[in-house]
Amino acid sequence: INPQGQRIWKVEGRSLRRDHDWLLYITNHGDTATTVKLAFPAKPLAIKDLRSGGSIPEDGLIPLTSGETRLIQVELENLG
Repeated sequence: INPQGQRIWKVEGRSLRRDHDWLLYITNHGDTATTVKLAFPAKPLAIKDLRSGGSIPEDGLIPLTSGETRLIQVELENLG
């Protein structure tokens, strides 16, 4: 979803839940840049961009340029 809570066209996201975290990939298939807001079932302990090695803020706002794919690791307090 975008920061205003609306679905974004031409953006694809997939997730995989593991024992200790989630892996996400997000791809912008659109012709223009956009911003995606991630929502979590629990407070994230850490959000990391696995391609750049950088951290993503807890607010979950992720800018995507046209054609960009982001690979993200999310560690949460409770996965139970």
